[in-house]
Amino acid sequence: MNTRPDEGSPGGEAHPSGDGAVPGGPKGRGRVGSDLHSVIEALQQHQSAVQAHGETLERARCQLEASLARYTELYDGAPVGYLSLRQDGVILQANLSAARMFGVARAALVGRSLFEFFDPGARETATAFLERAFASWHVERSEFTIRLAHGGSRIVQIKSKLDRAGAECRAVLIDVTALRRTEARFNELARSIEQVFWVADCAITSFSYLSPHCTDVL
Repeated sequence: MNTRPDEGSPGGEAHPSGDGAVPGGPKGRGRVGSDLHSVIEALQQHQSAVQAHGETLERARCQLEASLARYTELYDGAPVGYLSLRQDGVILQANLSAARMFGVARAALVGRSLFEFFDPGARETATAFLERAFASWHVERSEFTIRLAHGGSRIVQIKSKLDRAGAECRAVLIDVTALRRTEARFNELARSIEQVFWVADCAITSFSYLSPHCTDVL
């Protein structure tokens, strides 16, 4: 007896899937939907992680900008001059106080040699001072009279120290013009007074100043 092949099946045979779910059938569609849901969840988790990382970076950027603003305010608003110097004396960086001290704009100060502002007779001493600063890790101190761009002069105390990399010298400039002029005036007055006087501690065991005429009676 002849049997008829199943309709709709090529060759008369059915080909079920290995798990019994026919592709496109209810079970097949359920598996595809489950896989798609897993992919969506993974994408959402990744998006959340990226968003959290972006927020962390934004906070770090804001903190960095705030720190930079504070540093700039401290650097430029300091009552003393700050310079970064090369070994040949070229000014690499300067704050606003240093520019005002030299009587020039900061843009006009950077790139110039520090020695340009010294009298020719003092440049040799200034060169030796900077050489000592680059030769050790100790703080070097000295005083120089600088010539201002608009005329006149100023007495500055310079403290310099080599940076950690050993490539630049950090220098602090303090204007001591008024102090030195006051001292000179005081010494002039002291020499004109014939009386003997001194400045000492309460126990008169340590003297910080003796008038010029003290040597006449000692």
